[in-house]
Amino acid sequence: MSRQEREENLMIVAAAEEYGLRYHMPVKDVLSLFQQHHIAELLRSQYEVLHTMDLSEGAEEMAVISPFHGDAISIYRQENGRMRKVYEYEKPAEFSHAIFGGMIGEKPAVVIGHREGERNLLLFSWDQLSRQFQAQILDRGCGSANVYRFLQPWGGIPSFCKQGNG
Repeated sequence: MSRQEREENLMIVAAAEEYGLRYHMPVKDVLSLFQQHHIAELLRSQYEVLHTMDLSEGAEEMAVISPFHGDAISIYRQENGRMRKVYEYEKPAEFSHAIFGGMIGEKPAVVIGHREGERNLLLFSWDQLSRQFQAQILDRGCGSANVYRFLQPWGGIPSFCKQGNG
């Protein structure tokens, strides 16, 4: 087994363990669910899966970049024991990298940058008024290699900073 195969398998086991803990399911049952609904294949296709979190209205979502360093950004929602794609970013985002998934202010969000094409820094979140996911361009032509997240020492809203044009 190659190093990449081992890492992909470890990623699937880690995702299954977290899912099992969250939903009080044995890992064996979660792995079966992942196989049945092709989640294991999706996880193997890339490494940049962000942890599951509630991005919208009480259901768990998972932001996915596929394939590895790919150009498709999707959000899957846990519904009736399955992960279903509920959003796909409308443009290709070539050579994408996940930067952050968590709370920004009081709102759950995902920040993803891509290093080819338009090289945008994107924020994905749930819009309560339209009741749908939205993408917001935080910066253009910056890629993601030189972007990092930091918190002010006194707390507050996370900030993102870039250096150079990477």
